[in-house]
Amino acid sequence: LSEAGKICRTLGLTHLTLELSDAQFVPQILRTLQLNDAAADAFQTAFFAKELSTYQDLIAPLATNPLYPFLQQWPWLFGDSETIFAELKRLLPSNVITDRLAPLQQTVAFLKDQFPELRVTIDLTSRPPQSYYTGIFFHAYVDGGHQYLFSGGRYDKLLASFQQELLPAVGLAFDIDAVTDQLPNAP
Repeated sequence: LSEAGKICRTLGLTHLTLELSDAQFVPQILRTLQLNDAAADAFQTAFFAKELSTYQDLIAPLATNPLYPFLQQWPWLFGDSETIFAELKRLLPSNVITDRLAPLQQTVAFLKDQFPELRVTIDLTSRPPQSYYTGIFFHAYVDGGHQYLFSGGRYDKLLASFQQELLPAVGLAFDIDAVTDQLPNAP
């Protein structure tokens, strides 16, 4: 992310929004809820498809669960990183915050230190774009833009089919057409 930020800065692309998420956040919440496989699949399908009425029906039986207040707000937990972290601290048990959100919080702190002009948002409602992502994944947009300039994420097991020793890595890809469209002197 640091190198991608430097590349964008060098190209004059300074008004960026970086959206961060975590591929393991939804699975951790589902494990915490202790749903059977069929219920977990239905829940995840409705949640990621933004089928809010189905989602509400699925969480209704969980009204006595300590996570219920969180579940009610979850479909709207995206936006400014500080606001989202404050909401999560209010809605989630501290162990969930420590386990899953600490790396996300550390990444946000690092990015804000290195790139103070960068707008960092959190979206804990999005499906990972690749099934092999195992941690943080991200998309960067020019402010007001709808097409990402670069995206990527962490993966720990992508090369498992090819080697015995698993090497964690972070992948990153630029959309060259989107980048050139946003260059200050683009034709």
